[in-house]
Amino acid sequence: MKQIVSIFREAVGPKIEIAVDLNATFNNNGFVSMGKALEPFDLMWLEIDSPSPDALRQLKDSVRIPICSGGYFYAPAGHFNPFLMKRSMDIAMVEVGGCGFTEAARSPRWRTSTKSRSPHTTPSVTFLLSMTAQLCASVPNVNIMGMDVDGAPWKDEIVTEVPVIKDGFLQLPRKPGIGCELNEKVIAKHPWDGHRG
Repeated sequence: MKQIVSIFREAVGPKIEIAVDLNATFNNNGFVSMGKALEPFDLMWLEIDSPSPDALRQLKDSVRIPICSGGYFYAPAGHFNPFLMKRSMDIAMVEVGGCGFTEAARSPRWRTSTKSRSPHTTPSVTFLLSMTAQLCASVPNVNIMGMDVDGAPWKDEIVTEVPVIKDGFLQLPRKPGIGCELNEKVIAKHPWDGHRG
């Protein structure tokens, strides 16, 4: 991993931010070792999927890289509270599709317990992309929005308005509500088969 990140850093230079997502690949000792190895590359963040606020706090205290976490919470934002109370993460990656818009927006601890929020949108769901963009525009301390460009070839057909990305920035939808409506006729053509992904 160190060699890969070194190649990226050399290629893009010091002005482009690099974030590394380690998921749940290691135990906490492994995360600490990896974090220390990646410190020289001035990362935007190290993303870790940890179910333990104590373990994540130990990692945060052990490395000089901001810690991002939470993108795996497919539950109300209240599940963030133990992590926020222990200040276990610098950046809270809120999955709007999992927490819901209201829960993702209203936690009173967001401002005081993290440097920032980085809302993330579920892959292949254009509707959630618009919802996440509206969240970013309506709450404080958002620094960047995560999104995936992959997905089902028909993902844009299920909405009435597709968000526009120009020069690397998503243009905030201007229509009422979240900026688009669902096309239920198209959705009906693609019933859920019981599997994710």
